Amino acid sequence: MNHPVAQHDRVRLDPAFRISLQRTLRVPDDGRTYPLPPGLGRLPLRAAAPYSGVPQEWRNANHFLVPLYRREAAWLHFQAAPSDPRAVKVAVGTINAVNGEGWDAVLKSAPQNYLVCPPQPWLDGFKTGPNIIRQFIAVPLGSGLTVEGQLTGREIAGGIQIASFRPKPGAIAELQVTAKQSERVLGMGAGGQIQQRIYPDPYGVDKWNPVATAVIQIHLLEIAEFAAWTGEPPPPSPVDAETYTRFGLPWFEIYDSDRGDVPASEALSGVKPVDDLTKPVDIKAKQIRPIAPRKK
Repeated sequence: MNHPVAQHDRVRLDPAFRISLQRTLRVPDDGRTYPLPPGLGRLPLRAAAPYSGVPQEWRNANHFLVPLYRREAAWLHFQAAPSDPRAVKVAVGTINAVNGEGWDAVLKSAPQNYLVCPPQPWLDGFKTGPNIIRQFIAVPLGSGLTVEGQLTGREIAGGIQIASFRPKPGAIAELQVTAKQSERVLGMGAGGQIQQRIYPDPYGVDKWNPVATAVIQIHLLEIAEFAAWTGEPPPPSPVDAETYTRFGLPWFEIYDSDRGDVPASEALSGVKPVDDLTKPVDIKAKQIRPIAPRKK
């Protein structure tokens, strides 16, 4: 198994595969489905092991720290070459974000419980319906607002777990891709609805090595906790309550209807957004302006 490394606010899971968390805006949870919100840059990401203040169980090469303001949302960005793809499992807390099952490092095809990168360039949330995800947003761990808490009645892990799998040697060479816990430790709740597809595996589950190349845990922290543990000043954020209104930031469309979409899980389709579990905030409707898709 590879030893992941933090470099330039990304995790290098192996020499050819990197992931990062990108900050973005929380879309309104108003019953509508929105295009993908814009990427506003990589969130700071640090290896947890060098910092003496973190819990002892985090002090190994597989644990990483990311600060997140609660006014922000986050999405995962995957980077791998078309000639050397990866199968990727993503869990938020202990819940698989694709099919709502419990976490393990095993690839399954019926239903598909993983992504393939490429063609999958990113993941913005929990798959809750056909071509639909609910946005990843930060909530206090232990509050009962996480998806993990809703589906299991417990909040254990928080953060994000990721496992990557290399292809078996020669298996896909001939194929090509078409296109101690406190409120300062955060978990992930379900936000507003976004249009996004989870692409079916173009190779087949039998083409992947069943043993994970790397397994990592990304811990989401309140800004003050991140600053206290790392000694870094609190990172600035370009997002505030008036960002949409003040700047009229655009939304992005992605033109991917030819790729198909894996089935949505019944478990995740019933997950309640955070605004249904708490007092909703009065957010004025924003102007939606489709422009070019996110750059891969």
